[in-house]
Amino acid sequence: MSRILFPSTCNPEKIFDLCNEIEKHSKQHKINIDFSNMGRIEPFAMVYVAKHIRDFHRKQKRNIDGFKIFVVDTKVKIMLRIWLSLGLSD
Repeated sequence: MSRILFPSTCNPEKIFDLCNEIEKHSKQHKINIDFSNMGRIEPFAMVYVAKHIRDFHRKQKRNIDGFKIFVVDTKVKIMLRIWLSLGLSD
């Protein structure tokens, strides 16, 4: 399982790097995204990342049987609220 670490800052370069890192693991069956390093929460960055993860998840589910994304974080409740508001749960 691949592990991707969320950056400690939400500046645009770091967020775009995170999204590119997620795409690099498109051949994996399981991806672990670790948000434990996340510092201050930037609303726009979190919505952007959640949308990217949602779209990536949907694409991977169509292409790889049994594909799963795991989230590691003490702030997971915040992320889940954002994801659910964007429809990531399906």
